[in-house]
Amino acid sequence: MIKRLLFITTSLLPLHVIAQCTDQVIASYSPTTVCSGRDVQLTASNVAGATYSWTGPQLFSSPQQNPVVPSISINGGGDFIVTATVGSCQYADTVTISVNQTPTAPTALHNSPICEGDTLSMSATITQGISVYFYWFGPGSFVALTTSAQPVNLVGATVAQSGTYKVISEIPSTGCRSDTTYLNLVVNPNLTPNVFITADDTTITGPMVPIIFTANVTNAGTNPTYQWQKNSVNIPGATSQTYTGINGFDFQHQDTIGVIVAADASAPCPQTTFSNRLIVRINLEVDDYYDVPSLALYPNPNSGSFKLTGLPQHETINISVLNAVGQVVYTDVIAQHNGQASVALPGVPAGAYLLQVKTAEATQSIRFTQL
Repeated sequence: MIKRLLFITTSLLPLHVIAQCTDQVIASYSPTTVCSGRDVQLTASNVAGATYSWTGPQLFSSPQQNPVVPSISINGGGDFIVTATVGSCQYADTVTISVNQTPTAPTALHNSPICEGDTLSMSATITQGISVYFYWFGPGSFVALTTSAQPVNLVGATVAQSGTYKVISEIPSTGCRSDTTYLNLVVNPNLTPNVFITADDTTITGPMVPIIFTANVTNAGTNPTYQWQKNSVNIPGATSQTYTGINGFDFQHQDTIGVIVAADASAPCPQTTFSNRLIVRINLEVDDYYDVPSLALYPNPNSGSFKLTGLPQHETINISVLNAVGQVVYTDVIAQHNGQASVALPGVPAGAYLLQVKTAEATQSIRFTQL
């Protein structure tokens, strides 16, 4: 509400002096919606040569033309009067300010820190017990609008969603907004082991032959834990990076061996990984299977091309090449001449391999290394 008053002093003044008091002053304020605890800018229009005086509620006074009412209280509204004085002329105007309640800064709850892939949850309340909106802002242009105690859930949170979030409360009917509450939220990366097990020898052996299995692990921290399994059942006491078992004693034909690796428990988000599985096979004809003296391979090591000697004559010969984990990487049917044959392995990477030579009578094998 604006009230404009014109004061003119007329006593004992000539008529030509009275006629000069024809200016007026206009008072205004901003913002147009006044919220408690916020500054209010009072403004008086310019009157040439005038001095100004403002008065208002709660003993407010100012000699400035455009003073500020600092942090106006909820009870600080009412009539604010400005008087502009030019000589014997006084011009006055009044603005009536209504003060709206400002909500308190929110109290924010959250479940940080969490692990990536979990749900990041936030909620807010205020102490005044009034209906408000909550405006949320965060990393990656995140915005959200909620009401009291309504949660904000970021399902499947990523590490990139870590950072500073802020929340502001607002009374919808007036637009009065609180101060900002800041939250520093953390989404920790998962420490997920990469695990691949190998055997120091082929997993196809004769009875009572030891096989050493090794867990090759990366991204598991400094102190991972291990649990070896046979046929998906924990092996008691097998909790080291390697596990040694005796074929035909600790495991039987077609048993599967694997390991569960848990990342360092001191990490924020340690995870557990199941390894690949190796199948153990027992060859009962061990004398025919290993170390047959007539079979020879040279050169050894080689670059993928080698010769075989000691092959049985007048027979069809099938060869297979197995890698260190018992996988067949190459097969062929070869022709021999006088017990000899040449073999070239296309596209087989460097590593340690087992060559199996199968005929109608026996299976022979020999280890070799490809550089």
